[in-house]
Amino acid sequence: MFVGHYSVAFAAKSDRNKIPLWVLFIAVQFLDYIWATLVLLGIEKLRVIKGFTAGSMLDSYFHPYSHSLIAAIAWSCVAGLAYKIFCSRRRFLYRKYGAFMVGAVVFSHWILDLIAHPRDLAIYDNTWKVGFGLWNYRDPEFALEIGLLGVGIKCDAGNS
Repeated sequence: MFVGHYSVAFAAKSDRNKIPLWVLFIAVQFLDYIWATLVLLGIEKLRVIKGFTAGSMLDSYFHPYSHSLIAAIAWSCVAGLAYKIFCSRRRFLYRKYGAFMVGAVVFSHWILDLIAHPRDLAIYDNTWKVGFGLWNYRDPEFALEIGLLGVGIKCDAGNS
């Protein structure tokens, strides 16, 4: 899943929760920002394999600190708490469930990755790996991403 993640940001934005779209864009990619940083630091592992899947050449064979289920839950909590602290210090408009929404948007990344990734998403540490493997089917995966993005944008337009 690549652009499909942004569908959640568009769908989550509303006049009611007052969360800026840029915050939601960061939230949907937050796990990948952590992943890229950890890969660059040599903590998580990645290799490029031509034809690994129809939709991606990236074999992220060790990424338990950014993309395991437990890590995704923890990072979602961190992001929600950070948003709450940021809003209270900057005196932004803040709704009670805004921090929960930001955390849920961060967690949506793992759910969408579960659909797209091959069996490389760990539940805990680097064990019990799951993934439905939609990346193995380029056209359906692409159609799902574009469809999700369209629905998300339509939800955002309906909220404005």
